[in-house]
Amino acid sequence: MSPVLQTSRYEILENLGRGATCRVDRALDTVIGRPVAVKSFLQGFGKNSEQQFLQEAQTIGRLSHPCIAQLYDVGHDATGMPFLVMEFISGTTVEEKLAHRPIPFARAAVWTADLASALAYAHRCGVIHGDVKPSNIRITENEKVKLVDFGVARFASQVTRSDRVLGTPAYLSPEQIQGQKQDGRSDLFSLGIVLYEMITGVRPFAGDSLGEVCAQILTSEPVAPSERNSALPTAFDRILARCLAKNPDERYQSGNDLARALYLVARTANRPVGEHKPFAWLKRPVEPRDFWAVAALVLLVSGAALTAKSAREYWQARKTPTIAAAPTVRTEKLSHRKTKLMAATEESRSATAASAPTAE
Repeated sequence: MSPVLQTSRYEILENLGRGATCRVDRALDTVIGRPVAVKSFLQGFGKNSEQQFLQEAQTIGRLSHPCIAQLYDVGHDATGMPFLVMEFISGTTVEEKLAHRPIPFARAAVWTADLASALAYAHRCGVIHGDVKPSNIRITENEKVKLVDFGVARFASQVTRSDRVLGTPAYLSPEQIQGQKQDGRSDLFSLGIVLYEMITGVRPFAGDSLGEVCAQILTSEPVAPSERNSALPTAFDRILARCLAKNPDERYQSGNDLARALYLVARTANRPVGEHKPFAWLKRPVEPRDFWAVAALVLLVSGAALTAKSAREYWQARKTPTIAAAPTVRTEKLSHRKTKLMAATEESRSATAASAPTAE
């Protein structure tokens, strides 16, 4: 029989996984009718920590971001063990994807940029993930990424007041290993390890034991990604080096800064040398709509030429009569002046003759 939680609202359908501190089951929300993921802690936190448990869960539940799995509910099961009800995301994980082959550079860069933006949002809300790793990054059916188990590792550490290192050793930051204070930059270090593995197919810090892996994280510099894959841009080496800096002050100080750098390099990385993007349309197949576009262009040019010709003839027709009439007007004025002048001359002659003495 499938176990039913204390609220009788969530019916367990199948187990999805089990770890040292918790188990995850796919369940059905019988009230809303939607699938959910139920994470049950295998150890209680004690009555004195119950209020803190609820406060931490409320903080995580207020996170709302497209790349963060939503926390829906929190409570205790029939045995008193605490549980979290989260968004169920069908699809696969980055870990499962990497089991077959590395992820293409542009896609991995964009996915990581999306996750970095999600981390920046959570950090502003005061929540640190604490366990960023490939198995906690799910790939949805439409090829988008979402972080799951947000804040669970850090949450459990705070409530149980455990001093031991929590998280997967291969993806820990130096400050996590050394038990120092963590902040958002610790998540960015872990995300840098995930990005390195997605691109190259190998982890930047590896070893045969937990101690060896931790020693490499604390002291070793990983091989530059471009040395493992010559097709990678050198700008990517600088981005990874900054993500994996031992000193948090030398890393990206915000997930948004990392996201901007990755979006930029993703847009320019795969463009072949000498390719001119403005003429890329010449290489695509001819479609029927192209003929209609050419016909419309020809009609437009022809119409414009006819309009210009008509306008030119119109203005020439208006100017011609004016130019022809101009000499006639001037001739009439000259004739009139000549007539007046001749009349005045004749009158002058008559007056002179009249005033002259008569010979006797």
